[in-house]
Amino acid sequence: MFVPSYRNGAQPYGTWDWSTLAVPSGWISTRERQYDVAVALVYGSRSIVDAVGANGLLTGGGRAYHYDIFGYPSNKDSGEVQWVCSGTSRDAGSNRIEMNCGFGGGSSGGPWYYSYDNTTRRGDVHGVMSYSSGSNTNGSPYFSAAVVGTLYNTYANDTW
Repeated sequence: MFVPSYRNGAQPYGTWDWSTLAVPSGWISTRERQYDVAVALVYGSRSIVDAVGANGLLTGGGRAYHYDIFGYPSNKDSGEVQWVCSGTSRDAGSNRIEMNCGFGGGSSGGPWYYSYDNTTRRGDVHGVMSYSSGSNTNGSPYFSAAVVGTLYNTYANDTW
């Protein structure tokens, strides 16, 4: 279920259920973090874009960018409040990037925004929270055109 702007039980825009989930074939065969991304086709009483707007998708480019990472980490406010971490990523090898945020479980799937605008509340998604490891380190698959672009383009115009 997708619940935009969820906070302490409030669901100001409503909820959307999913009809289709898709992941890269590399995730199915290897479970390697570089493939830990998915696409969900959702449906509700109205279009998500009409309700809350839409973000862009960015693939390729460098590995050291400034990001604003959003999530509901269970180790902060019991996962009931959205947290944001801002900083610069680094190459983590194996087509992954990392940043120090200290987000725990529950933040998985949260977007890594490149060029996020706090006024419009939009940006380009260039990563997604995949894992936490060690002291405050969080990671994302590197959004390559081959992995993420192909997945997105396969489902971009599908409807439920």
